Amino acid sequence: MKADMNGHLECAKILAGEEEERNALQFTDLITAAVCGDAEGVQQHISQAGQKDANGMTALMRAAGNGNLKCVKVLAPLEKGAKNKYGKTAMMFAA
Repeated sequence: MKADMNGHLECAKILAGEEEERNALQFTDLITAAVCGDAEGVQQHISQAGQKDANGMTALMRAAGNGNLKCVKVLAPLEKGAKNKYGKTAMMFAA
């Protein structure tokens, strides 16, 4: 799998069908794309912007935490300022 070969093990696990883990975290398709650094997937699922996973994380927070700049650029105008259930913003995950 290309994602695995490129060192994106977390992304490879999600894409390889670990539905239980994805469902437990309540990842939307947008959040999954953001975690994986898939800017095209982010564009495809942009209507899900603002939705949060089980930890209150948005796609922007996940993308920022993983250093996925292309995804951050797409998501920032839509989700910046949002806070997770611990009061953290995407800026805090990027730092």
